[in-house]
Amino acid sequence: MKCPNCEQEMKEDDEVCPHCQQEIQTEKEHTESDEEVLDDNASDTESSFEEDVALFVGDNYPYYQKKWEKVKKKNGITFNVAGFFLSFLWLGYRKMYKIILFFALGFLAVDLLLYIFGYQYDPNEFMSPIDRGISIGITITFLFYANMLYKSHTEKSVKLIRRASSGEEKKALLKEKGGTSWLGVLFSVLILVGVYLIPTMLIPMNMDETEIVKQSDFYDLPGVPVEELFDETFESGEWEYEGEEDGEDVVTYTGEFADEYDVHDVIITFYADETDDLDLTIEYDDEFLYLEEVDEFLEEVFDRYEE
Repeated sequence: MKCPNCEQEMKEDDEVCPHCQQEIQTEKEHTESDEEVLDDNASDTESSFEEDVALFVGDNYPYYQKKWEKVKKKNGITFNVAGFFLSFLWLGYRKMYKIILFFALGFLAVDLLLYIFGYQYDPNEFMSPIDRGISIGITITFLFYANMLYKSHTEKSVKLIRRASSGEEKKALLKEKGGTSWLGVLFSVLILVGVYLIPTMLIPMNMDETEIVKQSDFYDLPGVPVEELFDETFESGEWEYEGEEDGEDVVTYTGEFADEYDVHDVIITFYADETDDLDLTIEYDDEFLYLEEVDEFLEEVFDRYEE
């Protein structure tokens, strides 16, 4: 073989050229050296990505770095107190607007499906059981998975920025798209209002007409709900929604009315129109009462309640 330095003939196993004293690097050493360079380059690339992530997150990167290490070990489950108490406001503060939009569209879809399938809302409840369940589910999600959501958002954003830019432009984009923003909190509110709250007002609500009738009152006995009045004066009472008839919702009450002689079967049918004005008919022992008889019977019911 020839020496790569002086090109004089030398033996294959010579480690030093006998002519110019140049050390000869073997093929094995050359391969190991190349692998070390590749490892160093890989290490530099990985380090560069971590530096970009740190720049994207901002001052709280050490905190989230520790949380993300736990995310890997605990299947994504870690605690995020800010996410638990602030939920969407926290998302806006961390500029995760797409996630807010996703939730807002999801809420709107749920309300639309509830309307389509005829779900009835109780007018006496501030929040329906379904809405309450969704709220609890979201709160728990943010408590345990907010850090995982932020990790995914950060890594995807950094990768996109690294592909689209480099150098100072990349650093500027990382700072611009990442970090925190108080305006983002306001923006999160605007997304919820514009995408969910305002559109959902255009979706009619199927109110529980039975509950509306129960909580209404008679002109001659103001302030006393019909449900309370009937519970005190009738026995074995049952309410039932019969459906819609000629544009009016029909609700019936079936009970027993005892006087000094006998126990009578009573069916009181309420008709509610769009203005929630109530008309009623009364069947007393399978016979409909005329208007004057209805008034007399109700007067007897009112007197018994007051007694």
